[in-house]
Amino acid sequence: MTHIIGSIHDVAMYGNLRAWAENGLVRIEDARDNSYEVITVKEAKARIKAQADILSSAYYDSDGKSKLTSFIDQMLTVIMKAKEQGMPSDPGASKDLKRRRAKSVVVPSDILGIN
Repeated sequence: MTHIIGSIHDVAMYGNLRAWAENGLVRIEDARDNSYEVITVKEAKARIKAQADILSSAYYDSDGKSKLTSFIDQMLTVIMKAKEQGMPSDPGASKDLKRRRAKSVVVPSDILGIN
């Protein structure tokens, strides 16, 4: 499955960073160096808590503060979505992912009456 970043919903964006939930994990892309990282929900929560702590203790102008606050809110949405999807190591989430995958069924043409 291919995603074009920015065209799907629930993408958190801050400067050159973009983050989204996929298969129970949080994916982060940094456009500055074209790096890509995959982190767990637990690690994403810790990073966002650190950002919130920095926001409360550091000086930001009103525009910078509103952008970072918006990013934190977007990340909380991404984290909730990843949590809903379930961790890949969870057997229930793996079964659900297999169940939701698209399925193809091959039907021979002679059954359909096509010659």
